[in-house]
Amino acid sequence: MALGANPMGILRATLGRGVVTVAIGLTLGTVLSIWATRAVGGVVYTTGDADVFSIAVAAMVLMATGIGAVLPAALSASRSDPRAVLNGE
Repeated sequence: MALGANPMGILRATLGRGVVTVAIGLTLGTVLSIWATRAVGGVVYTTGDADVFSIAVAAMVLMATGIGAVLPAALSASRSDPRAVLNGE
């Protein structure tokens, strides 16, 4: 904000970075879990194929949790006083 950014821009940028980080983690986790299910499927006979509905619900819950974790920091960053932040360093 000290360089001319508006609070909504800071909120959007902070939330955007958090959502991208969570999305990358969800993508890698989903791919690795599907791979692990198939790898273990030959050893453990009770494992089935990947359930798309369960994976989608878990991804939505984790994305909502990630946004909920990033939102307080984003709101704090958008409400901060630039003078106080620059004086503190």
